[in-house]
Amino acid sequence: MNHPTTAQELDALLALQQIDIQIHTIHDSNKKLPKEIFTIQQSIATIKKNIQNFKENIQKIKSDQEKTKKEIEETEKIISRYKEQRKAINNEKELTAIEEEINYQKIEKQLLEKKAQTYVSDLKEENEKMKKEIEDLQLQESNIEKRDNHLKKLLESNEKNIKSLQKERKNIVQTIDSLLYSLYEKKNYLEKNQQAVATMVKKACSACYYLIPSQKIIQIMRKEMLVFCENCTSIVVHTDEADDAYDI
Repeated sequence: MNHPTTAQELDALLALQQIDIQIHTIHDSNKKLPKEIFTIQQSIATIKKNIQNFKENIQKIKSDQEKTKKEIEETEKIISRYKEQRKAINNEKELTAIEEEINYQKIEKQLLEKKAQTYVSDLKEENEKMKKEIEDLQLQESNIEKRDNHLKKLLESNEKNIKSLQKERKNIVQTIDSLLYSLYEKKNYLEKNQQAVATMVKKACSACYYLIPSQKIIQIMRKEMLVFCENCTSIVVHTDEADDAYDI
């Protein structure tokens, strides 16, 4: 078996780098996908908490409403008793006193009736707010179910793509010298945007955009040796697609 030329190994390194970038991009995407579900779940939890608060508010308003209703009934009973007592009174002073008490109780009743009307409007407002929250909850729960199904399909598709890329990667690695591959692995750290291999684009390194000296451009074009970027230390590889961009 013939040993691959430096040019062939450089092309293999570049192909390997492109595959690794694709795999890294998919892995990065997979990490972000569950966060979308988590965000929706947080929204649902907030809505459920709001609904619970509305239920508690409504229960309190109903309780206060019932209490006020009983207070109104009690006031009416007091007024009725005073009116009955008034019929048996002949003393003008006592009559004046009981009339004042009746008027006072009437004012109390009016205030309680106003409070009861406030409870009616408050109850209506809280019910409307809760209804809106329940509608939002139903919408979010529908969204999370659809989104969850979509994400599961997307993750499955991504896993298939990764397996296919890893198989292609394995085949490429077999064509690269073990020492050269070790160098590639040591320099390739995509988590920190560090690429082991870059291309030459308009006389610059595609990884860091550092302008490449003319002498190194010639060496890169010839593909007879490894040429490293002076700035980011990536191995710079020439591709045929970029021929028109150079004027050597």
